[in-house]
Amino acid sequence: MRNACKESIDQRREHVLVNGELESGGVGDSERNGGRAARSQPQDWSTRLSMLSSALVLIVIGNSLPKKVEPRSSRSRGLRIQRLLGYTFVLTGLTATPIWLFAPIDDARFAGLSLYGVAVAFSLFAATRINRRID
Repeated sequence: MRNACKESIDQRREHVLVNGELESGGVGDSERNGGRAARSQPQDWSTRLSMLSSALVLIVIGNSLPKKVEPRSSRSRGLRIQRLLGYTFVLTGLTATPIWLFAPIDDARFAGLSLYGVAVAFSLFAATRINRRID
């Protein structure tokens, strides 16, 4: 009984996922694969979903940011910066959402990360202009 159980476990271990198909992992299979280990399919959807969730978080934070009161800064400058960042977060999230959903993954990576870079540069530029402005 114990040997039969051990054999079935060993047989299950011999099955590997190769190129999306379940194949036996015997000696002939390793020779057919050129001695390489079995590889799984690329994880495009995990990248898409994680970046999609970050875009949705930007939308939620951007929506609530202008409503938050910051007591340490001057009232008008603080509100201007918070509104600027709120609008920037929401627009960035709304633009990034369809990019991560529909664009091919390589294009989505380039476009999405470029979009985030442009949003950061714009926010820094606009915030420094607001801080230089005399009330």
